[in-house]
Amino acid sequence: MIKRAMLSAVILSMVFLPIVSYAGFHDPELEKQTVEGQICGVDTSSYDITVKKVSFHDQITIHVPYNTNIYKQGKAISLDDIHEGDNVVVDFYNDSPGPLKATKITVTS
Repeated sequence: MIKRAMLSAVILSMVFLPIVSYAGFHDPELEKQTVEGQICGVDTSSYDITVKKVSFHDQITIHVPYNTNIYKQGKAISLDDIHEGDNVVVDFYNDSPGPLKATKITVTS
């Protein structure tokens, strides 16, 4: 009887453990979004940018992790090279409950 109970417990854990583990899985690519607009703020101390969206004219603040790819005219640049007034396209994801996080920034002007 004990062997059967232990076998049942092992089988159940093999079935349900992957399901529970998958529920905590976070894939930023599944939630990737893009915003196009103009930089209206750069905070190099907190690694945040604020973009005024072209389509809705509201602002969005996005955190820029150290490994974010940032480009201008096809060349890699740093956050220090982004300035207010620059037009950008930003790929980002929502790291809920945390901040929006950039994965790629392209300065278009």
